[in-house]
Amino acid sequence: MRYLKLQSELQNRPAGDLIIILLLAISVVLIRIGSVPAADSTSDGLELPVIFAITILGNDITSEKFILREMILKPGMIASSEALERDRLKLASLGLFNRVVVEVVEDEGRAVVLVTVTEQWYIYLFPRMRYNLNEPEEYIVGGGAYHRNFRGLGQQLTAMAWTGKERGYYFAHLDPWFGWGKNLSISWRGRFEESSIIDTLGIEHNRQNFRFGFDNRFRLSDISWIGWGIQWEEQSSNALGFTYSGSRKDRLLVESITLQRDARDYRYYPTKGALLRLVSEFNQMVDENHYFLRQSIDLRLYRSVQNLILAGRFIGVASQKDLPSYRRIGLSHSLVRSRASYKSGGGIILALNIETRFNIIPKRYYSFELFPLVKPYVQNMQFSMEGYLYFDAGCNRLTDPEEAKMASNFWAYGLGLHFQLPYVETIHFSAGWSPGQPFNEPFLRTGVGVTF
Repeated sequence: MRYLKLQSELQNRPAGDLIIILLLAISVVLIRIGSVPAADSTSDGLELPVIFAITILGNDITSEKFILREMILKPGMIASSEALERDRLKLASLGLFNRVVVEVVEDEGRAVVLVTVTEQWYIYLFPRMRYNLNEPEEYIVGGGAYHRNFRGLGQQLTAMAWTGKERGYYFAHLDPWFGWGKNLSISWRGRFEESSIIDTLGIEHNRQNFRFGFDNRFRLSDISWIGWGIQWEEQSSNALGFTYSGSRKDRLLVESITLQRDARDYRYYPTKGALLRLVSEFNQMVDENHYFLRQSIDLRLYRSVQNLILAGRFIGVASQKDLPSYRRIGLSHSLVRSRASYKSGGGIILALNIETRFNIIPKRYYSFELFPLVKPYVQNMQFSMEGYLYFDAGCNRLTDPEEAKMASNFWAYGLGLHFQLPYVETIHFSAGWSPGQPFNEPFLRTGVGVTF
């Protein structure tokens, strides 16, 4: 009887509720899979060397103290093969080197860990241009500069400006690798942009967006940190319904708290481990007695099973209703790789991604003999190709009764290729299908960086 009662309750639930239950159930299974400890290889009774010293080679620009700080191995510790590989992947995850080699060599009977890095070119100039022969007045022209390893500490410095149909500028100093002291990261960014939008009546209006803020992060351990950010933001336009206040301009003070635990073995193509990121954001309207909150969770799990890599991701975003148009949340193509996408003024977004990944071409390194000025930066350039099969699902649960009628559920499946390349690190191409979509009409996606 209890089974029949439960079955009846499930049959009477809305489709959206069933999808939420399914997503949460699969997420629990993923957590259980990710929590199973992987078997450690043994040394078969052999005595492992004790590290006497660590030597860094090839770091003409990158700070030696920065490299040593990112390593877990220290003098006096045991140099196991697992520990050497762990530190090699940790340094490669910085995204600053074409290749990293970590090995043990003998020096007068003592064990020395030798770390050899091949550095990249770190300063880039890039254009930003748009031109249409049919609409020459819509042109955009501009450019910028980007430094990937500022001060030799992995800090990123960016400056960009553009003009034409749209105009603006962007400046940022980001410190993703705790370059201040041992455990502190301080970043700042500013952006101004003037563009155009179309309101609900189909009328074009100008839009201005100004943001400036700071982010501070404190490292709790080798794999976890907590951060706090504050940002001043102004959004202005005459477009109908664009601003929350009803006036031409919204001014906001945005505060956020982030907690992250990253136990992945390799940032750009994980084969085991997990990542958990929790974010809480508080937005206070300066000229209105109104605020809104947004919270999110991002859980990613990876496990190697023979020659396959099982990867899973669960993401959830929650916010109350009455979000302004520039803060709308929704299911985008980056969450569910389907043809459709959806945005709403508030509610709960849930998405689940599952992938099975496999190697096609193992990682190889190539060096090129070019001009002396370029030669150092085209050595040990990586290349590999992997394939993957994926399944994505997601749903919107809206807080507004009127918008709730528009609640949408998405799912998609497909396959793709993933390449590990020099400088861009990763790039992927995928083909997918949604329900009812003809097999000969797949939607195609491409992007830089692993999907998750």
